[in-house]
Amino acid sequence: LITLLCNRPIMTFRSTIFFRCAQLFLLAQASLVSSYCSSGDGDGTTAGNSVSSAYGKIVVVGDSLLEGDGSTEGMVEKTLSKLLGGTEVANNAIGGFGMGAITDSVACSCFSSCKWSVVGGGINDMEEKSVSKIVREMKSLVQRERAASGNKGVIIQGYVPDCDIYASGPTFNSIMDAYRDYAASTNNVWFVDPRNGLPGHSLMGKPCKDTSNTYRIE
Repeated sequence: LITLLCNRPIMTFRSTIFFRCAQLFLLAQASLVSSYCSSGDGDGTTAGNSVSSAYGKIVVVGDSLLEGDGSTEGMVEKTLSKLLGGTEVANNAIGGFGMGAITDSVACSCFSSCKWSVVGGGINDMEEKSVSKIVREMKSLVQRERAASGNKGVIIQGYVPDCDIYASGPTFNSIMDAYRDYAASTNNVWFVDPRNGLPGHSLMGKPCKDTSNTYRIE
């Protein structure tokens, strides 16, 4: 639409045409932002009663791995808030969301007070999309969040592996490897990779040996 409008013959000076095209571009950007920010604070869960000057507001988007109303029972946002001085953490992750719906969720870039964006996703798209498309969509989301005013960084939360069910196998590992490599090569982007276990939770990286939690996407 912008291209068509900007290419229309206009009986005026070139500078006016350029200004008009710039206006249209800015309007398109504003429309894009409002489209995913238009639902206010989002439909998720929150923790913390104030916004820390050090950490700012933190917003989480993703799927069932991080969903506050799922089996995590709000511990994602509660734990983050407690560890970071009680700052406000909004968790807008929704179980079953693919990258498209995650990108359309109310995110950190919707709030001027938000400094850290936590994102996750991709596993719900594995049957319908290629690895490269999933990774491109994640990169696009991360870049959008990085570009937001006041943003300090983006954290990509990787999936806890399971024992040969969904969060396992070549496709899953290719996605996680791509997230890892992207974060390693991009400023202010970090990837949390539970596949090798985490401090105090060594069995997290050995799901087939953890017989009490065979399926552990959540």
